[in-house]
Amino acid sequence: TPYGDALVTADSPETPSDPSADARPDAAAFMAVWPWNVVDADSDSVTATLAAADDEAWVAGDSPCLGRYPGDHYTPTGTVEDGGWPLCEAYADAARWLGGSDPDAVADHVFEDAREWTTSAGLLPERVDGSGRVVRVDLSGNNLSGSLPASIGNLTEVRYFNVKQNRLLGQIPSTIGNMESLTHLLLNGRIEDMTLDGSLHPGKPDGGSWADERSNNFTGTLPASIGNLRNLEWLEIAGSDAPGETGLTGALPAELNNLVNLKGLNLGFNSITSIPDLGNLTQLVHLVFESSERLGTLKGTGFPSWIGQLTNLKYLWMGRNHFGGNLPDLSALTELRIFIVTKNDLGGDFPDYVIDGTMPDMNMCSMGWNNFTGTLPEFGTAVNVTMFTVNGNSLHGEIPSSLQRQSRMINLGVGWNNFSGRFPSDLTDLGQLRFIYANDNSFTGTLPRVDTSSRALNFLRFQDNEMSGQIPVSLAEIADLPRIGSNDLNVGGNNFSQADLQPIIDALQANGDLDILNYKDQRRQN
Repeated sequence: TPYGDALVTADSPETPSDPSADARPDAAAFMAVWPWNVVDADSDSVTATLAAADDEAWVAGDSPCLGRYPGDHYTPTGTVEDGGWPLCEAYADAARWLGGSDPDAVADHVFEDAREWTTSAGLLPERVDGSGRVVRVDLSGNNLSGSLPASIGNLTEVRYFNVKQNRLLGQIPSTIGNMESLTHLLLNGRIEDMTLDGSLHPGKPDGGSWADERSNNFTGTLPASIGNLRNLEWLEIAGSDAPGETGLTGALPAELNNLVNLKGLNLGFNSITSIPDLGNLTQLVHLVFESSERLGTLKGTGFPSWIGQLTNLKYLWMGRNHFGGNLPDLSALTELRIFIVTKNDLGGDFPDYVIDGTMPDMNMCSMGWNNFTGTLPEFGTAVNVTMFTVNGNSLHGEIPSSLQRQSRMINLGVGWNNFSGRFPSDLTDLGQLRFIYANDNSFTGTLPRVDTSSRALNFLRFQDNEMSGQIPVSLAEIADLPRIGSNDLNVGGNNFSQADLQPIIDALQANGDLDILNYKDQRRQN
């Protein structure tokens, strides 16, 4: 609280100092923020409280908390366990819960009595509204188990509800549709770059990964009542993708299309069998239906055409669903920055609008392992991507020369296609480059020059092409980079002659670094 910890410690549950009793936060405000947001289960304060939790002074019947908050609705009247929950007993209950001695110590108060939580103190305005109703519940990362109770529907004034990073399972109760004040419903999963300004959800720690927020395992179908939550802006119910876990199953309800204020939707890694038309969700900025090879329940259903209507979309993750068919026209998505459609069995000509400047803020483009045909356009003058991967398609023609000015490029993948012609000769401006997959094509000419001082560089894959000519001796300098290892400069299966190879062999051999070069199986022997 703004008044220190004197009001909420085991050894000093009462204090005569300011503020006066009727201006102190009651159990409602307490439970909205303490202790799970800031107190560890093994902390000294929880340990001390747990040791005293069975003392008569910490139960409602004999508690010095009686009469402590005059005017507050949620305060005991004198009867033992009469439904009141004074601050000191709330702390003891939370200690029992966090300490593992009573896993149900707070459940009734959190889920069933929440409608009665009020406070006259007017404190903690981000979590308690002006009428004293709790508006924020953040139980993330507390090792909770069991399922969500139907009484969750009693939280009708809560606007932010987060239970990610726990061990919850089972079906999502249909009563969740009663929580019509919700703007954020975060049950499992993660939406990268959470808000429009790049910041994270309020109260959410920085860092982490997809996996560390997908520890719950909600199953069954998503209830149609979800469509009642018309104020919702962020919805995350991703599957866990752990072996043996299915996540949500069946068809998604058409009522999802009612959530017209939605900006972020993450339903990835579930076992859903169909996605309804969500073309009304034109405020969407983030859309995640990423899947895994293990699931594959949307195979053959076709890429959703209504996505082409979501003109505010910036982040689209749809990989590994094996939709089949052709990619619909997405050229209206001019705000798009991340475009992930890997492993979807999509065909048709490569969509030029992805990199030709129609989407000038494009940052990550991952379209590998599909059936795209045609050629690549030149990169638009405003386009400067960090990832461009089209591995494993049926693309042909030459690599656009404008690749050489993609100075932010980290991951370049054009392998396993039918490209031909000379590969762009100078990539030294790509100072952040980590990977090049250019293998298994019909490229001619020799290898490009790269920034040999880039400590991020991992490997260069140019094997199985038609390349020839002297390999730039400067490439030998990559041997000193920390990420370069055996065979990471792979030029095997080309047309390099011994004369082409000898200068770089000599340069590497002089420093004992020849193992980084794979030059086997050249077609030319002279």
